[in-house]
Amino acid sequence: MPIFSLCNVNSQLVSIIIPNFNRAKIISETLDSIYNQTYSNWEAIIVDDESNDLSQNVVESFVEKDKRFFFIKRSRSPKGAPTCRNIGIEHAKGKYIIFLDSDDLLAPYCLEQRVDYMQKNQNLDFAVFPMLVFTNKPGDSNVIWNSLDERNDLQRFLHLDLPWQTTSPIWKSESLIKVGLWDELAMNWQDWDFHIRALVANCVYAKVKVLPDCFLRRNVDVSRISEHNITLQRFKSRIRLFEKILALITSVSTLQLTYKNVFAGHFIKIMEQIIVNRVPIRITTVLDIVNKYKLVNKYYEYIVWLYLLVFRFFSNNRFTIIRSGLYKAIRYILPPSILETGSTHFKVKLKDEEMAEVKKYLFK
Repeated sequence: MPIFSLCNVNSQLVSIIIPNFNRAKIISETLDSIYNQTYSNWEAIIVDDESNDLSQNVVESFVEKDKRFFFIKRSRSPKGAPTCRNIGIEHAKGKYIIFLDSDDLLAPYCLEQRVDYMQKNQNLDFAVFPMLVFTNKPGDSNVIWNSLDERNDLQRFLHLDLPWQTTSPIWKSESLIKVGLWDELAMNWQDWDFHIRALVANCVYAKVKVLPDCFLRRNVDVSRISEHNITLQRFKSRIRLFEKILALITSVSTLQLTYKNVFAGHFIKIMEQIIVNRVPIRITTVLDIVNKYKLVNKYYEYIVWLYLLVFRFFSNNRFTIIRSGLYKAIRYILPPSILETGSTHFKVKLKDEEMAEVKKYLFK
């Protein structure tokens, strides 16, 4: 079955796809941010993931107010944001698609800015725009998601230094055929997987250096759909996702030594977390993947084994200082790229004059 029917695509329409689960208290802010757009040719498709609060009532009030809002209930398994996004894609009629989380917001100029750029650059499959973080309301923080600079984006994603988040891109709808649907089995890190697949598929894209036009909520009291799963399931999902991306990267090229080291580091961190959180997964399950893809040679394999054995012995919270010392010690033994920590995620701030410009548009 195709992702969507290309014959139904509206040449100027933007489809905004929003998965929702129990966001009755805040989803009206998200929908208001769409309603207040300076660009009017849009549709908002809200796909509900079996909410048991008053979310449906809130969304239906917007549907009654404006026919550009559509409410859909998830009609198939599995539960989760990826399934909801895929259902939204199946119903989308726009030439362009934006994936918006139900707790995040768009700046009033977002759609106008993005459509204008895509219309002027019709060779692009997608374009990425900066995202600003907020706690209670947009403008209360000058921290951006990450820098959109000249570094290699695939390498950054593989190093978990994610250059952009779910809402940052605007996609040409037909280009999603290259990427494929969202991974419905992924309980977390779905956007990591989705964007890596887009890069491996050689999608043509641009990172646009303009004012941030979307806002990521970082309120600790607000959870995301992907966080409602038990620990064991989430760990299994993460292990599966890492192996899936490993297989994808090796299918298109010989796995570079740097990438091998990076994935070895990811799996070491997973094994540490399994030990610390007492997750009922055998460490050998993860080590088998490391060996399958020859991520470390035999010498380093023995070092990792020894490290994990000692780490397990000192995994009690009373020995956090010793665990920290062990981690530092292994950094001197293993190749630096295995335990590389160069992420700029949530460490970049907007300049004062740029922040003032954003606030000028927000508080007109």
